[in-house]
Amino acid sequence: MAGPESVDLPRAVAGADEKRARLLEGDHEVMAEALRLLRSEYVPRAWYIFEGRTCPDVLLIAKDAIVVVEGKRTEPSATTDASWLPRRHQIWRHIDAAWELRGRRAVYGFFIVEGDPEDEGWSVPKHWRSVASHALSPDVLGTSFPHRSGEDSQAIASALLGVTTWRQVCERFSLDWRSLPDKVPAPSPQATP
Repeated sequence: MAGPESVDLPRAVAGADEKRARLLEGDHEVMAEALRLLRSEYVPRAWYIFEGRTCPDVLLIAKDAIVVVEGKRTEPSATTDASWLPRRHQIWRHIDAAWELRGRRAVYGFFIVEGDPEDEGWSVPKHWRSVASHALSPDVLGTSFPHRSGEDSQAIASALLGVTTWRQVCERFSLDWRSLPDKVPAPSPQATP
């Protein structure tokens, strides 16, 4: 029985696939529609949803700024691929999500990593300086923001501050960097009333 609310599922799926393809091709009209839908409703699956929620290691939301931190303690490098999009850097995924929440706030993001053992963890290892530099390359920015205009991508790119070390952060906040754990225990689920 067909009524005004019935949906032709094969046609709906084909339409969603077509819109997704147009989005990935950079169709500005479809990008605008996708961004409008992302900003106005939350659904876990739709033609314009490519990723699940993002979880930076630190998210600070203040009156004038949003800060996202990707902390690396035991990982040798940054995550540079999303399941749906090779070369979508994890830091860009975090900053991109913060960009949507910003309102009039500034957005900043950075890595905190293990420092060079040759100077007791003070300096950022060459590898991590390279990771930050590579994240800002036109190629990576282009592949990390297929849903954004070039102007938006450049504005978002200005949010990446770079890389610092755990030793430097601990020194700044008078913490003993040698006592940092390799892993933080997962929070225990809280009982709901």
